[in-house]
Amino acid sequence: MAINLFTGCGHQCIYCYGADVTHQEKEKFEKHPEARVTAYDVLESAKRWKVKGETRRVLLCFITDCYQPIEQETQLTRKCIMALHEAGLNVIILSKGGLRSIRDLDLLTPQDAYATTLTCISDTDSLYWEPNAALPNERIDAIKEAHTQGIETWVSFEPVIYPQDTIALLNRTFPFVGHYKVGTMNYHPHGKSIN
Repeated sequence: MAINLFTGCGHQCIYCYGADVTHQEKEKFEKHPEARVTAYDVLESAKRWKVKGETRRVLLCFITDCYQPIEQETQLTRKCIMALHEAGLNVIILSKGGLRSIRDLDLLTPQDAYATTLTCISDTDSLYWEPNAALPNERIDAIKEAHTQGIETWVSFEPVIYPQDTIALLNRTFPFVGHYKVGTMNYHPHGKSIN
């Protein structure tokens, strides 16, 4: 179960398929993301889910990033975490926001989870593929901090861009990461070159 809090994502990752999946122009998706829900909307939906017996954690976010640059102005993610907790549901944060995303770790409990996407080792490669996302070391620092605070952690190696980087990132993060998810690069020609 997931909630996409924004209509687009300002991280502008080259491999992103969000605009295609949401039937938006890529420029609008990347350069003009807006909040698509309010914390009140999330609370009301969560209450309905809870009445229906929902117990799964809610993923923030899948097609967008809950700690993309615009979120710093709105602090929508913090409000939505509080709303979901108020309704009795837990959350999974998935973000490339790096240290921007640890602002809300104080709200997370051992029943919640924190995850980040890791794709590249070098800052140069990261800036090419994910121009406005946090750099790799910052994302690693953020997930390490979540682990230190007793929050369940995981890493999404999705998409795998350079397999050797994925292996190196795994070796670097395994002491403080609970599990990993690995995915191929879809909707981009580079993906066809990866075994």
